[in-house]
Amino acid sequence: MVNKEIQLRFWFSFILKDFTTLVIKSRFSSRFRFCKYSLISSVAVGFRKMVELLFEDIFTVTRLDPDGKKFDKVSRIEARSEQFDMYMQLDVNTEIYPLHVGEKFTMVLANTLSLDGTPNTGYFTQGNRKSLADKFEYVMHGKLFKISEEGSGANVKVEIYVSYGGLLMLLKGDPSNAANFELDQRLFLLMRKV
Repeated sequence: MVNKEIQLRFWFSFILKDFTTLVIKSRFSSRFRFCKYSLISSVAVGFRKMVELLFEDIFTVTRLDPDGKKFDKVSRIEARSEQFDMYMQLDVNTEIYPLHVGEKFTMVLANTLSLDGTPNTGYFTQGNRKSLADKFEYVMHGKLFKISEEGSGANVKVEIYVSYGGLLMLLKGDPSNAANFELDQRLFLLMRKV
Protein backbone atom coordinates (compact mmCIF):
# COMPACT_ATOMS: atom_id res chain seq x y z
CA MET A 1 0.00 0.00 0.00
CA VAL A 2 3.04 2.24 0.45
CA ASN A 3 3.79 2.28 -3.28
CA LYS A 4 0.18 2.53 -4.41
CA GLU A 5 -1.04 5.83 -5.66
CA ILE A 6 -3.95 7.03 -3.56
CA GLN A 7 -6.42 9.48 -4.99
CA LEU A 8 -8.10 11.59 -2.40
CA ARG A 9 -11.21 13.65 -2.74
CA PHE A 10 -11.72 16.49 -0.39
CA TRP A 11 -15.05 17.81 0.67
CA PHE A 12 -14.95 20.99 2.72
CA SER A 13 -17.83 21.83 4.98
CA PHE A 14 -18.92 25.23 6.14
CA ILE A 15 -19.15 24.74 9.87
CA LEU A 16 -18.72 27.94 11.84
CA LYS A 17 -18.30 26.20 15.16
CA ASP A 18 -15.22 25.22 17.11
CA PHE A 19 -14.00 22.80 14.45
CA THR A 20 -14.12 22.52 10.70
CA THR A 21 -14.58 18.95 9.53
CA LEU A 22 -12.51 17.71 6.65
CA VAL A 23 -13.89 14.56 5.05
CA ILE A 24 -11.42 12.39 3.20
CA LYS A 25 -12.45 9.37 1.11
CA SER A 26 -9.87 7.08 -0.43
CA ARG A 27 -10.71 4.90 -3.45
CA PHE A 28 -9.07 2.00 -1.57
CA SER A 29 -11.34 2.36 1.41
CA SER A 30 -15.11 2.26 1.53
CA ARG A 31 -15.17 3.99 4.87
CA PHE A 32 -14.98 7.71 5.45
CA ARG A 33 -12.36 9.03 7.80
CA PHE A 34 -13.10 12.25 9.62
CA CYS A 35 -10.30 14.53 10.69
CA LYS A 36 -11.01 17.58 12.79
CA TYR A 37 -8.73 20.53 12.42
CA SER A 38 -8.97 23.32 14.96
CA LEU A 39 -9.45 26.30 12.70
CA ILE A 40 -10.78 29.71 13.52
CA SER A 41 -12.73 30.16 10.31
CA SER A 42 -14.56 27.92 7.91
CA VAL A 43 -12.85 26.28 4.99
CA ALA A 44 -14.22 27.03 1.54
CA VAL A 45 -13.52 25.55 -1.85
CA GLY A 46 -10.15 26.99 -2.64
CA PHE A 47 -8.54 29.02 0.09
CA ARG A 48 -10.47 31.52 2.16
CA LYS A 49 -8.92 34.27 4.23
CA MET A 50 -8.82 33.52 7.96
CA VAL A 51 -8.48 35.90 10.86
CA GLU A 52 -4.84 36.84 11.43
CA LEU A 53 -3.75 36.71 15.05
CA LEU A 54 -1.06 39.32 15.66
CA PHE A 55 0.08 37.71 18.91
CA GLU A 56 -0.90 34.64 20.92
CA ASP A 57 0.66 33.11 24.01
CA ILE A 58 -0.12 31.62 27.41
CA PHE A 59 0.67 33.89 30.35
CA THR A 60 1.06 33.19 34.07
CA VAL A 61 0.06 35.93 36.54
CA THR A 62 3.11 36.75 38.69
CA ARG A 63 1.87 39.80 40.65
CA LEU A 64 -1.30 41.78 41.31
CA ASP A 65 -1.25 45.55 41.82
CA PRO A 66 2.56 45.96 42.11
CA ASP A 67 2.17 49.69 42.92
CA GLY A 68 -0.74 49.16 45.29
CA LYS A 69 -4.48 49.05 44.66
CA LYS A 70 -5.55 52.27 42.90
CA PHE A 71 -9.15 51.47 41.86
CA ASP A 72 -11.92 49.36 43.38
CA LYS A 73 -12.87 47.38 40.28
CA VAL A 74 -9.57 47.33 38.37
CA SER A 75 -6.31 45.54 39.14
CA ARG A 76 -3.00 45.78 37.33
CA ILE A 77 -1.54 42.36 36.72
CA GLU A 78 2.02 41.44 35.88
CA ALA A 79 2.41 38.28 33.85
CA ARG A 80 5.08 36.34 31.95
CA SER A 81 4.43 34.37 28.76
CA GLU A 82 5.56 30.78 28.25
CA GLN A 83 6.47 30.56 24.57
CA PHE A 84 7.91 34.00 23.75
CA ASP A 85 9.05 35.01 27.26
CA MET A 86 7.17 38.32 27.04
CA TYR A 87 6.51 40.48 30.11
CA MET A 88 3.08 42.09 30.38
CA GLN A 89 1.40 44.63 32.63
CA LEU A 90 -2.35 44.78 32.06
CA ASP A 91 -5.22 46.60 33.73
CA VAL A 92 -8.16 44.20 34.10
CA ASN A 93 -11.68 44.81 35.40
CA THR A 94 -11.43 42.20 38.17
CA GLU A 95 -15.04 42.70 39.23
CA ILE A 96 -16.18 40.90 36.06
CA TYR A 97 -13.00 38.88 35.35
CA PRO A 98 -11.10 38.06 38.56
CA LEU A 99 -7.49 36.91 38.24
CA HIS A 100 -5.16 35.57 40.94
CA VAL A 101 -1.40 35.05 41.25
CA GLY A 102 -0.37 31.77 39.64
CA GLU A 103 -3.35 31.57 37.25
CA LYS A 104 -2.66 30.88 33.57
CA PHE A 105 -4.54 32.41 30.68
CA THR A 106 -4.30 32.54 26.90
CA MET A 107 -3.99 36.08 25.56
CA VAL A 108 -4.54 36.94 21.90
CA LEU A 109 -4.13 40.25 20.07
CA ALA A 110 -6.07 40.59 16.81
CA ASN A 111 -7.15 43.48 14.61
CA THR A 112 -10.63 42.03 13.92
CA LEU A 113 -13.19 39.77 15.55
CA SER A 114 -14.50 38.58 12.20
CA LEU A 115 -13.73 34.89 11.59
CA ASP A 116 -13.13 35.42 7.89
CA GLY A 117 -10.58 38.19 8.49
CA THR A 118 -12.81 41.04 7.31
CA PRO A 119 -11.30 44.30 8.63
CA ASN A 120 -12.88 45.96 11.64
CA THR A 121 -15.32 48.71 10.65
CA GLY A 122 -15.50 50.26 14.11
CA TYR A 123 -18.99 48.89 14.77
CA PHE A 124 -19.86 45.50 16.25
CA THR A 125 -23.34 44.06 15.91
CA GLN A 126 -23.58 40.86 17.90
CA GLY A 127 -26.62 39.28 16.20
CA ASN A 128 -26.33 35.60 15.34
CA ARG A 129 -22.90 35.88 13.74
CA LYS A 130 -20.07 33.85 15.18
CA SER A 131 -16.95 35.81 16.05
CA LEU A 132 -13.51 35.29 17.52
CA ALA A 133 -14.88 36.64 20.82
CA ASP A 134 -17.05 33.51 21.18
CA LYS A 135 -13.93 31.51 21.98
CA PHE A 136 -12.81 33.80 24.82
CA GLU A 137 -14.05 34.98 28.23
CA TYR A 138 -12.77 38.59 28.37
CA VAL A 139 -12.44 40.98 25.40
CA MET A 140 -11.27 44.60 25.16
CA HIS A 141 -10.85 46.94 22.18
CA GLY A 142 -8.22 49.65 22.13
CA LYS A 143 -5.52 51.58 20.32
CA LEU A 144 -1.77 51.07 20.20
CA PHE A 145 -0.37 54.47 21.16
CA LYS A 146 3.35 53.88 21.66
CA ILE A 147 6.11 51.53 20.48
CA SER A 148 9.59 51.99 21.88
CA GLU A 149 12.85 50.12 22.29
CA GLU A 150 14.82 49.70 25.49
CA GLY A 151 18.44 48.60 25.79
CA SER A 152 21.08 48.17 23.12
CA GLY A 153 22.82 45.50 21.09
CA ALA A 154 21.63 41.94 21.77
CA ASN A 155 19.69 43.11 24.83
CA VAL A 156 17.18 45.25 22.92
CA LYS A 157 13.59 44.87 24.12
CA VAL A 158 10.55 46.35 22.42
CA GLU A 159 7.76 47.91 24.48
CA ILE A 160 4.21 48.05 23.10
CA TYR A 161 1.67 50.30 24.85
CA VAL A 162 -2.06 49.93 24.22
CA SER A 163 -4.96 51.81 25.83
CA TYR A 164 -8.27 49.99 26.14
CA GLY A 165 -10.49 52.92 27.07
CA GLY A 166 -8.13 53.92 29.89
CA LEU A 167 -7.16 50.37 30.90
CA LEU A 168 -3.52 50.11 29.88
CA MET A 169 -1.34 47.30 28.59
CA LEU A 170 2.44 47.13 28.35
CA LEU A 171 3.86 44.19 26.40
CA LYS A 172 7.65 43.93 26.54
CA GLY A 173 10.00 41.46 24.90
CA ASP A 174 11.95 40.44 21.83
CA PRO A 175 11.55 42.84 18.86
CA SER A 176 10.75 39.96 16.47
CA ASN A 177 7.42 39.52 18.29
CA ALA A 178 6.45 43.12 17.45
CA ALA A 179 6.79 42.89 13.66
CA ASN A 180 2.99 42.89 13.13
CA PHE A 181 2.31 46.00 15.21
CA GLU A 182 2.19 49.63 14.12
CA LEU A 183 1.40 52.95 15.76
CA ASP A 184 -2.32 53.93 16.01
CA GLN A 185 -3.37 50.36 15.22
CA ARG A 186 -6.76 49.25 16.60
CA LEU A 187 -6.45 46.00 18.55
CA PHE A 188 -8.70 43.50 20.26
CA LEU A 189 -7.32 41.81 23.37
CA LEU A 190 -8.95 38.45 24.07
CA MET A 191 -8.34 36.33 27.17
CA ARG A 192 -9.36 32.86 28.29
CA LYS A 193 -8.23 31.05 31.44
CA VAL A 194 -6.33 27.82 30.85
